[in-house]
Amino acid sequence: MRWSSRKTDKLLAKRNSLNTTGSTLMTGRASHADTTDRIAANQCDKKLEAAFAKNNVLLPDLNVRTAQMFLMYLGFTPGTIDGAMGPRTRSALELFQQNEGLPVNGNVDAATVDRLRAKVV
Repeated sequence: MRWSSRKTDKLLAKRNSLNTTGSTLMTGRASHADTTDRIAANQCDKKLEAAFAKNNVLLPDLNVRTAQMFLMYLGFTPGTIDGAMGPRTRSALELFQQNEGLPVNGNVDAATVDRLRAKVV
């Protein structure tokens, strides 16, 4: 393919236009001030903060997750094994504690975990 001088002139004019408007397309670099201005104008920090707050979830509790796995293995139904103390997990814990003669509190306490571990192993 052969480039005409007209196409070359157009490309050079476009490149010069981009360079003089401060665009970073040709160099791939932006000054700190340009980047800061763009973030402020787009409110990127506010959008990211809102998205994080919307999707913010707690990390799973490994003790709860362990109890959920033991309960599932023993035939109880703690729901999804996700490390979160939900109503199904609490109900399964209460039923297990009742069956084992433990204090029924629906919590993952040391006595309950010890008894679950002993039943599984």
